[in-house]
Amino acid sequence: MSGVHKSERGESKFEVLDHAIILKNMIRELSILRNFGYKVRTSKTPKNFETWSDASKERWKQKEEERLKKLEWLDRHFLVEKRRHVEDDLMRMMHGISAANAIQRPSSMTEADERRIQQDRAIAACKDLRVDLQDIMDTVPIDKNWMTHIEPEIVSQIALLKAWRKSDNDMRKAVREADMKRWIKFLQMCMKEGSDTEFLKGIYHAFLNGMERRELDDKDRKVPKP
Repeated sequence: MSGVHKSERGESKFEVLDHAIILKNMIRELSILRNFGYKVRTSKTPKNFETWSDASKERWKQKEEERLKKLEWLDRHFLVEKRRHVEDDLMRMMHGISAANAIQRPSSMTEADERRIQQDRAIAACKDLRVDLQDIMDTVPIDKNWMTHIEPEIVSQIALLKAWRKSDNDMRKAVREADMKRWIKFLQMCMKEGSDTEFLKGIYHAFLNGMERRELDDKDRKVPKP
């Protein structure tokens, strides 16, 4: 068995990152090259239009004008804005993964917490991505089949991120214990030098309370079924 903890092994980290890159490229292709499957539709006069009554022609023209205005709004405003949202979601996901990965061996709980915060941000970005894509499906008249391919990939990415985050729990426990040992050693040294004992005890208890909250938070984190 390897002596390297699973949270520090290359395969686990790169599985999260590699899948994120695949997901990012898949969605960018859908967004930039395929415009989310939306095609601008031009107005076509119905068959036998000339035989319609003037009133029927006028009603059709009014409805067609309203339809074209909506389609123009979808193409020039809604999808443009949604494309920005989706790109922002993807970049926040990638940034969270990269920033967490940069802290591979936390030397303190401050670093361990920052790693977890970045993992949480990556997960939140994936969830926002699902919301934005669903909003596009609900609003734009497009073929919905593309979402059947992307949705499972987003779910898999969230599951990978949560599993990666949970795999850090043993590491976080070790860092907590190391931090506590350093604090105890520091307090003992201060007390020998005649520092304010009650003041030091207050600091130490505050430190312990923070550690307990972190430990409870780690225990509460479970990887739900996707």
